[in-house]
Amino acid sequence: MVRLSKFWVLLVLLSSVQIVHSQARDTIAIMRTRYNTFKTQAKATGDAKAKFDALDADIARAARLGRTGELRRLYTQGIALAQSRPWNADVEFTSSLALQTDHTFVDPTAPAPFRLAQIYTPSLELSEPLSMRVTLQKPGANGEKLNSGPSASIASQPA
Repeated sequence: MVRLSKFWVLLVLLSSVQIVHSQARDTIAIMRTRYNTFKTQAKATGDAKAKFDALDADIARAARLGRTGELRRLYTQGIALAQSRPWNADVEFTSSLALQTDHTFVDPTAPAPFRLAQIYTPSLELSEPLSMRVTLQKPGANGEKLNSGPSASIASQPA
């Protein structure tokens, strides 16, 4: 059962980290604006409005205490709520992950190293370390596999 859960966490992880953005991590101000926009567009009433009110109180407390990681988690949770997406420990964990490179722009003919980082601390407690496998494909509908394997071998292949 634990092994199957790890598989699903890893599967959700790999499926949710599909778009690599530039290096600049979203600022708290950008996340706050995005959250407020989604919340306004959701036009929540009843139970959803109560959840947003509780979330807003948590956001205010985290902002007052200067907990930026907690703010990132709460804004991400609020955006998921506004979009009627589920929020559980697995989703929270995968949402905390981001691919980062050393440069905003990369030369497509040269190797482009990247790292997997967390933008906030999730509540999910893992009993064992996770591992991952990455597959690179050429852009297009019928992408041809470039390389599949651990990140160490990907660094030696042109992306």
